[in-house]
Amino acid sequence: MNRDEAKEYYARWSLFQQKQELAFKPKVRAALQSNIQAFVDYEHVNGLKSALDNIDTIVSAQPISDVLTKLYLTVGGRQYRFIEQQIKRDSAKKIGPTMGYNTQMTTDILNYLKKHILSKAVFRVTKTQKDAIREAISKGVERGLGTDEIVRSIENSPYVDWHAQLVVRTETVRAANAAGQMAADRTPFILDKQWISAHDSRTRRPPGSAFDHYDLHLQIVPYDRPFFSGGEELEYPGDPAGSAGNVINCRCTVAYLPRRDENGFVMRKPGS
Repeated sequence: MNRDEAKEYYARWSLFQQKQELAFKPKVRAALQSNIQAFVDYEHVNGLKSALDNIDTIVSAQPISDVLTKLYLTVGGRQYRFIEQQIKRDSAKKIGPTMGYNTQMTTDILNYLKKHILSKAVFRVTKTQKDAIREAISKGVERGLGTDEIVRSIENSPYVDWHAQLVVRTETVRAANAAGQMAADRTPFILDKQWISAHDSRTRRPPGSAFDHYDLHLQIVPYDRPFFSGGEELEYPGDPAGSAGNVINCRCTVAYLPRRDENGFVMRKPGS
């Protein structure tokens, strides 16, 4: 894919990703806010000290887990089908019937959720929320605020909006790109994959970042091999194997390219 083709591909991706982000941000925010409300309600009955002592029980992983499951099935499902159709079109050969939403695709996405997201991203989001509440209480005490003022500062903190935006950006990108890799795994063709970044002033790169997604733009590797960014291996943008600085708020995507032999024919995976 040349620069002009990549620019067109990214424009489609960016529009898709932003649409998913807008759709899921209110849901993510509501999940985060439900934990804030649960903490406040508990405090009203049992007091601030008891609420703080029991924060690990009060602030539950369930709300964000439920939302992320819906996000991955929706966003991942749409990108899975898009990549499948793209490979089908670019190969100029039939892959066979498109997988239904409730069959192998759903199984692949749910297995990915269990392995990478529900035990990692959900834990991280919930821990960050608990830490934010603890910090608000600590700062309130340092400032000499009363209990009611501290609780109001927790309720009215801009943290929820900021955190919801960070979570929904990171997870929509991860869900879509992970699903694309799943779709590539299921095709009968040998593929290469190409990293495509926004390639703009906000794209992470040195010296502002230890990771360089600007230089990764248009790099091609076999679909079952990783890209390298800042000494880390990433299967795709947003790969949970990457550190926070490499994946959080990433806007990049990846395209899959059927590999052709010397006669121009699409190459098939052994046994397919």
